[in-house]
Amino acid sequence: MRHVATLPIVVCVVLLAGCATPEVKEPSRTRILDPDQEDDTGGTFLESSDVRTIAQQMTSGLLSTPAIAGHGETARIALAPVRNSTRFLIDSDIFLTRLRIELNRVSEGRVRFFMQDHAQQVRRQILREGDQTGWEAAADEIAGHVLQSVRRSDRPGPVRMAVGSVKNTNITGMNAESFLALLRARLAEQSGGRVVFVSEPVSQRAQQALANRAATTDLGVDYLLGGEFIAQSIQVAEGKKEVELRLKQKTEVFGQTYTKENTDEETLKFEARQNPNVTKWFNCQVVNGADGTIFCEKMVSLEARVASGLSAADFILTGEIRALSKSSQGAYKSDYVIVSFQLVDPRSNEVLWEDAYESKRASQVGTVYR
Repeated sequence: MRHVATLPIVVCVVLLAGCATPEVKEPSRTRILDPDQEDDTGGTFLESSDVRTIAQQMTSGLLSTPAIAGHGETARIALAPVRNSTRFLIDSDIFLTRLRIELNRVSEGRVRFFMQDHAQQVRRQILREGDQTGWEAAADEIAGHVLQSVRRSDRPGPVRMAVGSVKNTNITGMNAESFLALLRARLAEQSGGRVVFVSEPVSQRAQQALANRAATTDLGVDYLLGGEFIAQSIQVAEGKKEVELRLKQKTEVFGQTYTKENTDEETLKFEARQNPNVTKWFNCQVVNGADGTIFCEKMVSLEARVASGLSAADFILTGEIRALSKSSQGAYKSDYVIVSFQLVDPRSNEVLWEDAYESKRASQVGTVYR
């Protein structure tokens, strides 16, 4: 009787298992498509073929516009981001990237673009290392100027020179004493015995005597070698100020771009303090030890400000993506998309050329009844 009672339950389980739809697993596969080929994925936004068509159409229009065709020499173009005002989340830079590639391909050198954002950190490092190797040339230039002034003086015999101090008002991280030591070595090498340096204690006493407006001739010192590092900036504390940070998607500090993911606020502040992106000069002064007057003076550039080069841009190329989107209560959707580009004069802010690409697509989302 117990087996008879359980029989209906077993039958129900078997029937339910027979009615269940078996899960069909299709093997993964990849199709290689031409960039202009439709992928049958659907959607109402632009396809890859549209991006390529946009680039070709805009390239033809840009190169034939009087602003470019009549420029006479290579036109330098700066790129401004394409603004996406549609409901679609896309990489809007793909349009400018494809357009830039097409222009470089067919313009035959009539247009040139600036490298913006990408590879700027490496470029900055290359330029700064080049500046640092030029410090020896700067020391040679100063030494030659000082020796020329010494040779024109009427002082008999070797000139005794003391090493003074170096001022550094607003460049953090600059090794001032090392540069002065390099300059002293260059002077001694090139003078051929015309300039000799006194010992460090004598230099310190001569510097103190000059600071107290006392004559230093009793110490046997003719001149005091010193100078000052200068950052060419209208802000006095450019190298030491705290940078106000508004950490959005990207933050730029002295020409270098940082992101939220790999940089915190303290790192940015440290970078700004230690390595301000300004032109750095050294002003060398040779002071007369007898009366404190400046015997000779020479200013040389040590590091140039790393500029983006955008100041040389003749034009700005930018664009915008807008869309008119509609959907019904059912499964119907449509999007009218317009991608426009503008060529702008950076000085007058006038739009010199504009063109657009239009597309409209409608789709119906299928409904599955179970």
